[in-house]
Amino acid sequence: MSVISGQDALLEAIAAQILGKDKGLHLMPFYISGYLDSLLMGVVICQMATYWHFVRRDRKHIVGLTLLAVLATTAASVLIIIWMAHLFVWGFGIYLPFTESVWLVRYMSLEIATILLVQMVYIDRACRLYAHWWPALLITPVTLGTAAIGSISLNYFVVNFKHITTDTVSSPTISKLVYTWLSLIILTDFVIMTIIVYGLQRVKAGFAHTQAESRFRRVITRCFESQTPAFINAVICIIAWNRQFEVALAFVVLQTKIYSIGLLITLNLRIHAPVSSTANDTHRSDPQGGISHSGPHRSRSSPSPEPDFHLQHVQYTPPSPTDDQHTSIYMQDRQQQLGVKVARSPTGWDSADGYSEEKDDRSTMGLTRDKF
Repeated sequence: MSVISGQDALLEAIAAQILGKDKGLHLMPFYISGYLDSLLMGVVICQMATYWHFVRRDRKHIVGLTLLAVLATTAASVLIIIWMAHLFVWGFGIYLPFTESVWLVRYMSLEIATILLVQMVYIDRACRLYAHWWPALLITPVTLGTAAIGSISLNYFVVNFKHITTDTVSSPTISKLVYTWLSLIILTDFVIMTIIVYGLQRVKAGFAHTQAESRFRRVITRCFESQTPAFINAVICIIAWNRQFEVALAFVVLQTKIYSIGLLITLNLRIHAPVSSTANDTHRSDPQGGISHSGPHRSRSSPSPEPDFHLQHVQYTPPSPTDDQHTSIYMQDRQQQLGVKVARSPTGWDSADGYSEEKDDRSTMGLTRDKF
């Protein structure tokens, strides 16, 4: 057990009186935060290992922003490990370390950087989705303002408060800064989510609607593409902050992982998942059920509804068994039909997930790699 003396002894007595009343509520969130952060960091590592195989194919600025976001997330996890060791190992048996603000400020600095980097990637995604710069003009000021408010809040917190107490959390200035910062995060995520979801619906891109698993995977992909998990976590943070600071702390600590995981999953699903025939312009179903090969240049300003890329079934009238000539024609037609199905494999739809290496330069949202 650590030994403290002097003025810190008085602060320790106050902290013990406040936190010792309900250890489960006041101390357990710190422990759970460390566990969940380590768990999600494993997901980040796995997703980053998958994305690393395709780094050379992606745009350099996307790769740079992604790597910086992952590095900031990793640094945040290392900081949390040291923080937990300070609380439960070096400061074992005393309550005062749980009230120190310096660790939270250090973590929040990394969190602000991570959120800014990830949101910049989504802004780039929105611009490429619409092939225009107006999403950046709309979202960038809010994003930069959010980072600025967060930095101002941390600076004010460091200068005026060394320990986190009930009075600190309920301070009018701190409350205004925190609520403003969280509200701007929610606003930015909501604008990004709305713009991307509308853009994806506008271009009619994504998976085909012919299989139940494709619909489910489409929903999951759209969820990550539009940064929905980060938006939900930000809403939970502001609600929990209003109710109980210790509970909000657990969700705040997880924000860096949620943003990074959402970004990496979006990039990886874009590479591996099959695309609909709207995106694959060179292979479309013609009205007679065959495969027509149209040119690769289609107007992006006037998207058409998603056609079903599966072969349409052609009904044949069974020939008379006594008519040898009709039977021969029928067998030739059946062989031609089977030949069309076999001929599909070189087009890039022959892999296990419906998407071969020949087509892995297309996005899951029906856009080429240049569109992300």
